[in-house]
Amino acid sequence: MDGSLYLWDQLKTVFKDISNKVCILDIIHVSEYIWLIAYVMYKEGGDDAKAYVYKKLKLISEGKIASYIIELQTEMKSD
Repeated sequence: MDGSLYLWDQLKTVFKDISNKVCILDIIHVSEYIWLIAYVMYKEGGDDAKAYVYKKLKLISEGKIASYIIELQTEMKSD
């Protein structure tokens, strides 16, 4: 699945009776969302946008998804 919180919530509801399920994050879709954020934050891309995407994908690949979500929430509040 991609990074949509709605889909992950639906997964919990639909498969609530299955205890040993494995959830896999579709990193391709997630990277598209991160590029969109970087494009907006860094005015049409550039090296700063590339660095942002690299840093965030690295966080996700290290299993630090919650950290990135908290960062996004903080960034949205400051705008």
